Amino acid sequence: MHDAVFTSVFVLWCSNRQYWTENLKGMGNAVTDLLLHGFSCYEKGEASLEDAHDNARCLIAHSTNSLPFGHNTSIENVSICILTTNKVVSEWYYICPNGHDVHHSNDHVAVLGKGVHEYGSIVQWVLPETQHADTCCQFCGHAVSIKLRFQHLPPLLVFSMPASQTHINTSFNIVSIENQVSMYMLIAVIYYVDQHFTSKIITHDGRIWYYDGWLLQTLTSCRPSKRLGPSIVSRTCRVAEEAEQLLQSMLSCKFVARII
Repeated sequence: MHDAVFTSVFVLWCSNRQYWTENLKGMGNAVTDLLLHGFSCYEKGEASLEDAHDNARCLIAHSTNSLPFGHNTSIENVSICILTTNKVVSEWYYICPNGHDVHHSNDHVAVLGKGVHEYGSIVQWVLPETQHADTCCQFCGHAVSIKLRFQHLPPLLVFSMPASQTHINTSFNIVSIENQVSMYMLIAVIYYVDQHFTSKIITHDGRIWYYDGWLLQTLTSCRPSKRLGPSIVSRTCRVAEEAEQLLQSMLSCKFVARII
């Protein structure tokens, strides 16, 4: 399952090496930094992508929340290891009818998991007014809903949505608490099928590539799934159709978005 995540990041990095190196290094994540170093070594012919993969996995295995090398884990755990940042990404909070504005918790991880309520779409998921869970005000006991607001907009976001019917938006905006607006684009769908994870990777030119580490045996191997038309409108619609079909048929999915 590490391959499915790392390959998606590698394809993104190849689209603009300098830009993504600078932005991903800005997260201050040691695993991501090591992975980027491995990509660079591969480009120079000094190492293989398997080396980059294994070095990152070894560092993950020796991290505080260790995932033993050679053992299976969840895609969500792998994503958390490479997308934990040095800044607060989001804040959970609630405001009760009696005027109590309560900070619930901060999150330094650019991975969002499905809440108690089913989201109609990814756009709804990231809206400031969306209600994610229910609780009671700690001061007056009034029923309140926990909401989400973004403090720092990371270069990558992962949406974890197993067994969900959430509509997949191929692009969407997020507004931070400082009214900074950033657009994100869908770059990969990672899903669980036949006892392992595979991925569909969407490149900047609208191609959809299929990656299956078990079938192709090597981290460098991807094969084309579909080439989308030259029209941006057509490309967006067809990517959405492909992603929705996957969501309906797979047990577990991840949506990785990139800031542009």
